[in-house]
Amino acid sequence: MTKKRKVLVTGANGLIGSRIAELADLDFDIITMSKTKNEWVDYVVDFKNVEEITEVLNLSNPDVIINAGGITSIEFAEINRAETTLVNVDAVKVIARWCEEREARLIQFSTDFVFNGTKDWYCESDIASPISHYGQSKLKSEEIALNLGSSVVIRTSLVYGLTNHMSRLNFPLWIYNELTKGNTLKITADQFRSPTFVDDLALATIDLIEHSFNGIIHLAGSKRLNVYDFALEAAELFCLNIELLTPINTDNSGQNVKRPMSTGLNNGLALAVIGYKPRSPKEGLKQIFKKLNTQKN
Repeated sequence: MTKKRKVLVTGANGLIGSRIAELADLDFDIITMSKTKNEWVDYVVDFKNVEEITEVLNLSNPDVIINAGGITSIEFAEINRAETTLVNVDAVKVIARWCEEREARLIQFSTDFVFNGTKDWYCESDIASPISHYGQSKLKSEEIALNLGSSVVIRTSLVYGLTNHMSRLNFPLWIYNELTKGNTLKITADQFRSPTFVDDLALATIDLIEHSFNGIIHLAGSKRLNVYDFALEAAELFCLNIELLTPINTDNSGQNVKRPMSTGLNNGLALAVIGYKPRSPKEGLKQIFKKLNTQKN
């Protein structure tokens, strides 16, 4: 019997990390790492304690590390710059150094927020120019990962979905939660993203574990939507009152940190490399709605 490759997934309580671990469990020996403990997590590590990262890597000795952990809140990152740099940059240095010494493969998650948002669509070769500390920290993590001979940097956008092991709501589930309570929401209609269904992202990431591809690759949704229209699609599919949603412009949103206005991610390279064909937002949202109904029953 062929021995399964050991794959360590960080951020295992998050949406991306948990879904990758769930879907890869049959084909790989999955090891999970997270900041918070539950029955799903093998190792509890706070990325602020970089010594602990090395200890766990030495103990688990993975063949591949999928780094889906880190600080993702743009507001938190802007206020807590030193901590964000420690978690999103210095921790990646430790992981990358270990991978280099052990000849392990690193798959590093990044973000559409490495771009400044002045174009409708971005390819991997477009110049990254982040306008927030969060984006800057993720760009630095990209550069660290790419210094390795065997690494992949995955950029994605507005990831959504429903898993068994996630620690917080993502955008459509937040919409569902608030509208179910009858709360009104003001949503920006002038910021454009590529909403990405987590199952598509996770399966594509799994395809890259043993693939020969190295470098930056975009794995995002197939459509570029403004955030309000995405919220509207979710509300309609979840059979909720769309009158509770109000479109607003960014200038009136009260957002304290600058966000790129448009970050459509072109998936052409991913289609050529791994045949990546993500579902439309409507198709992805339908999958969430099915799961929500199943949970109710």
